[in-house]
Amino acid sequence: MEEIHKTVLQENLSWLKDSFRPFDVLDKLFEKRILTNEEMDRLKKKKTIQTTIEQLVRSILPRKGPDAFSYFVEALNETKNSHVSEFLLNKEKLQREKIISGKVLVSITLVIMPCCHQRTTVHMAYKSGNIRKFQIVCTVLWPSHTCTIT
Repeated sequence: MEEIHKTVLQENLSWLKDSFRPFDVLDKLFEKRILTNEEMDRLKKKKTIQTTIEQLVRSILPRKGPDAFSYFVEALNETKNSHVSEFLLNKEKLQREKIISGKVLVSITLVIMPCCHQRTTVHMAYKSGNIRKFQIVCTVLWPSHTCTIT
């Protein structure tokens, strides 16, 4: 797995733990021969969904070769978790932009209200002082919210 993918998964672990149910994704990863029988057994025996996702993201996927992130994103899409795959791909894109530009984005936190369904424009400043405008599209997805940055 590329370092950038490890960073994306690590920096978004809390969000991931509350954003999808992993068992269909695990089955897809098993079908693609990314997970072994032993890993499947270990993951399915975890007490909570959150610990299952944490184990998958922190310990297993990073050791599964250069295509592990792509297979994970593909499995998310195939199991009706495209909101998670889109989020991760957007985060990957932002990470790549940071690396290419050599600039660090100023962190912002968005508080999403439960009945949001709206478009919001947010201006983010680079350290260099350049301002970039992003369109934030918020949708309510039970039990979590997703914002797509374009």
